[in-house]
Amino acid sequence: MRRSSVAKKSELEKHYNQEVANYKKQRERSQSHVHKEGEECDKKTIKYAYIVFRSMEGMQKVLDAYNITKMYRFTTTLCKCCCQSRYSKFRRMHFYNRWIKVRQASLPDEIKWENIGYSKQNRRFRKCAIWLIALVLTFIGMLAVVYLKYQSDGLKEDF
Repeated sequence: MRRSSVAKKSELEKHYNQEVANYKKQRERSQSHVHKEGEECDKKTIKYAYIVFRSMEGMQKVLDAYNITKMYRFTTTLCKCCCQSRYSKFRRMHFYNRWIKVRQASLPDEIKWENIGYSKQNRRFRKCAIWLIALVLTFIGMLAVVYLKYQSDGLKEDF
């Protein structure tokens, strides 16, 4: 009878050790998952967030709170000794150690949904290309006007 109780005890210890090992593995996995998410956030993966307010007053409070210029934040950061309370207030308003830009969202009618998949760099390239084409066409137009004026002066002299 004594052997069976010793065998049961060793089986229980074995089962307990397995459960503890499984728990440690799960905990390591979950911690590594959280660590990976934190790393992703540092790489600027969060680009936009949309917040729906219950009232217009709440929205206006947030817009006013984050309506602080870069220069004002910079000068407050430089003189932490005399502006410590403002500096600590600004630090509390950071998201992943970065200042967030808060603005009122555009109305759905104002969004060009067909352009939503283009990156900022792609849009910037398109704008530059359009400006370049416009400048070239303007220059060609001015050359045409000068050339035609020269031709008309030549025709006036002939007749």
